[in-house]
Amino acid sequence: MVTTPPVDSPHVNPDRPIPIALMNLGGLLPIDLNRLAQDLNRARGQKLFEFHAVKMPVPLPGRDLPHAYSFASLFRTIKGNLFAHSFGIGITHEVLEDSRFNWHDENLGVGAITIDHAEVYNPPGRSLYQYVAYLVLCEALCITSKTQLEHTDRYFCLFDMCTDREDIKTCIKEAHIHEGCKRRLVSLGFTPHDLASADDILRFVKQISISHAVRETIENPFVGFLLGGLTVNLVSNYVSAMDDLIRGAITLFMIIGIGVAFYHNYRRTR
Repeated sequence: MVTTPPVDSPHVNPDRPIPIALMNLGGLLPIDLNRLAQDLNRARGQKLFEFHAVKMPVPLPGRDLPHAYSFASLFRTIKGNLFAHSFGIGITHEVLEDSRFNWHDENLGVGAITIDHAEVYNPPGRSLYQYVAYLVLCEALCITSKTQLEHTDRYFCLFDMCTDREDIKTCIKEAHIHEGCKRRLVSLGFTPHDLASADDILRFVKQISISHAVRETIENPFVGFLLGGLTVNLVSNYVSAMDDLIRGAITLFMIIGIGVAFYHNYRRTR
């Protein structure tokens, strides 16, 4: 008697790390895929995937949609340039079918990503490398599990489909995998160590640049007030020999500066 395997039987090959090729589709990317692969491979203790860049850019196929590239044509192109690699992710600057950020054919083991309008949807303080790394991880988990993992539920999770395109900003800021999705990944054959590797990549995605953190701190009105008060106090100590009129002028100048900064920040939030 033949038994039907359960739906949740493991789909993922146990060999680790899983090699995945990163492919430049069209040759007009403002990022270095070798550096992207290094960022992904060096994300703390990431041991699940081994990313590597295909050496030469791959020409795009003919566009078969009026204003976008169809996924079917891109998937064929990616698969045809994988050589010995079983999994591959193509990255392009062009608009994709249905204006999606990314999509995949889990049966072919390939995915496609666009950086089109990345400057609009990448939250402040994250680099283009972090933006693409987020999308790469989503594709990597889908194609290696040979399963459609993305969902329409709005958890701001790695696998949210972001029907409202603005949602991707929150997804990248929070950069996590919903508990229900984690359970599903385990049922497909990913181990707790694999999930920890995915979390390591998401931790890289969430990091904001030091310059952005400093700017955000300084632009906080309360911090500005404290800095202004501290500056006035320090200046007062050093100019104690000056008459009260000069010290008053300096204090007034500081207060006006704090007020202007507060007004500027207030307008930015409206």
